Amino acid sequence: ADTARAVSERGDFSVRAPANTEGEFQVLTNALNQMLARIDTQNTALKDNEQRLQVQLARLDLLQRTTRAIGERQDLQSIFQVILRNLEDNLPVAFGCICLYDADANKLAVETIGAKSALRAGKSGIEPGVQLPIDENGLSRCMRGVLVYEPDVSTVAFPFPQRIAAAGLRSLV
Repeated sequence: ADTARAVSERGDFSVRAPANTEGEFQVLTNALNQMLARIDTQNTALKDNEQRLQVQLARLDLLQRTTRAIGERQDLQSIFQVILRNLEDNLPVAFGCICLYDADANKLAVETIGAKSALRAGKSGIEPGVQLPIDENGLSRCMRGVLVYEPDVSTVAFPFPQRIAAAGLRSLV
């Protein structure tokens, strides 16, 4: 009765009835505890699903806001700023920039730096207008459509990752 009251008053399905070794009371106690355990497991699963749903809704909201902002703007620079601002505001981005590929020079030209990334841009020398040569430093893999993740750029001996490391950043995606 105390266990049922605790569940009813607090909504706490993690409580259990103390074991009882007397015949029918033992059967009833075991059944109650099994039922509470199942409900507790289901509640945990529902909370996990709710958290995943919230994350997905946040991503969809970010995509919708970005799409709306792009639709309202005509110039590329403004669109890039909206995208970077949304990324910096909604994701754990310490430095963000958008580069355009120059096929003739086989280089990336830094087109836009995120507003919150300006301080690191100065430290790294990666600022609008800077040309980044495409070598085997991850940039060439990006150009081939490969998602690149360097967990510790300080150990990568190419110029671009070293610029990132000089700005105080440790990893690169």
